[in-house]
Amino acid sequence: MAAALTSVLAAVLAIALAACGGPDRSARGAVVIATGGTQGVYYSYGVGVAEQIERTGAAPSATAVTTEGSLENIQLVASGRADFGFCAADAAADAATGRSSFAGDPQPIRAVARLYDDYVHVVVPAESPLQQPSDLRGQRVGIGGAGSGTALIATRILYAAGLVPGADVAIEPLGLDDSISALRRGDIDAFFWSGGLPTAGISDLAASTPLRLLSLTSVVDALRRIYGSTYRVARVPAGTYPGVEPVTALAVANYLITGADADEGLVAEVTQLLQERRDDIAARAPIAATFDLRSAIFTSPVELHPGATRYFRSVKP
Repeated sequence: MAAALTSVLAAVLAIALAACGGPDRSARGAVVIATGGTQGVYYSYGVGVAEQIERTGAAPSATAVTTEGSLENIQLVASGRADFGFCAADAAADAATGRSSFAGDPQPIRAVARLYDDYVHVVVPAESPLQQPSDLRGQRVGIGGAGSGTALIATRILYAAGLVPGADVAIEPLGLDDSISALRRGDIDAFFWSGGLPTAGISDLAASTPLRLLSLTSVVDALRRIYGSTYRVARVPAGTYPGVEPVTALAVANYLITGADADEGLVAEVTQLLQERRDDIAARAPIAATFDLRSAIFTSPVELHPGATRYFRSVKP
């Protein structure tokens, strides 16, 4: 009799949890995380998150897939082809508010958390005479793959420097991996990259090829006048890359995003592991160790997903 009563109570509890929106882990399928190129931070961070999703049992499996970056990731998440994606705050703001590349077409995305800041790199050989973005006139420049956040900010920087991409500058739509190879071969004179510090691919390049980073001081005021606080002045410190001197750069925040209708329980668990498993994720992506609950909630104008909000409220002091 007691056993039967226990079974009934368990069934009632299960129904109640379902009615309250409790997560049904057994119904979850494989999780897809949209990242970036294999030599960038998005990819390594995504691999780390995928591993922890599987280890915690948040989903039966999780896979980090390579992409061109932010804009493609937004499209994948908004269409439901990816469950989570990494993207830069400027691209996410455009998508959420329906402006720029998403003019008149706001995307159904929500933020899971603010993760870390990207630093905008303009990489040139150490012996190059180029010193600032306006010097890129007449040069061959990798601006990031089509659909990437790097291409978005690179285009904005070129215009801020008084240059028209494709007219004043020979632009190449190359992602990080291809930009590194092209610079090594001498096929391009410079390339843009927006990523965390340090970015593994650039570290590897600097170890074999003397490099410099261009100062972005000259475009800061123009960018902030147009785009406000999306971009901030930052410093790439000495020692970030082998033999590369410190330089003034731009920083832009990065978010993990999900779909507006994503499973609330899954999102809450993924948000939790970003904090509680950050050291494990950092084994893949060292920047993950800097995840900070105090700044993670600041994703405006992109709304936090209810699952993320639920977790953040549960750990609020």
